[in-house]
Amino acid sequence: GGNVKLDAGEAKGKLQKGGSVEISAGTGSHMNSGKGGAVRISGGHAGGILKGAGWNDGGDIQLVSGSANKGISGSVLVQSGFSEGASSGAIVIATSDAGEKGVTGSLSLGTGISSAGSSGDIKISSGTAYTDPNPLWTKKATGSGGSIHLSVGTGNHGNGGNIKMLSGSTTATTSIRTPSKPVNATGGSIEIAGGASRES
Repeated sequence: GGNVKLDAGEAKGKLQKGGSVEISAGTGSHMNSGKGGAVRISGGHAGGILKGAGWNDGGDIQLVSGSANKGISGSVLVQSGFSEGASSGAIVIATSDAGEKGVTGSLSLGTGISSAGSSGDIKISSGTAYTDPNPLWTKKATGSGGSIHLSVGTGNHGNGGNIKMLSGSTTATTSIRTPSKPVNATGGSIEIAGGASRES
């Protein structure tokens, strides 16, 4: 089928940036029953029935920030919206169930290789719970911090999945600045600790 290409304008002047592309759904502005519109981006459907050479695979979705010659490349932000009077929306990242003859897709989370300095961190954290310490409508303020659940799949006929935690190894033996000087480098640690409690 035909292609659709949407490009913003190029900026060739000094200290100027290229044009932006913004796609937004409509506002639901009714006072009692308004709901904002949705934005859906989907890859193309593949209608072939024979698998082979990638020709009958569905289309991909690639979300890539801008590259840079000397500066830092652009960031990618995926964030649910703010609600002034209720909860913020959820973010779900998941692969779909497999068909009759297949396996479910993998989910990979990783940072890139670093050529000068430490590689990027991966941080997974739940939010802080804050409740008014002097609420007028309840006897006691309650608000628990969010939990982090790490679980693997069960096996119907085969084995259940494993959980594997490995700290980083090191191959350093000498200093980069002083090659003749040995370095006492150690592999990374793994630390698991429960949270502290405090009575009010």
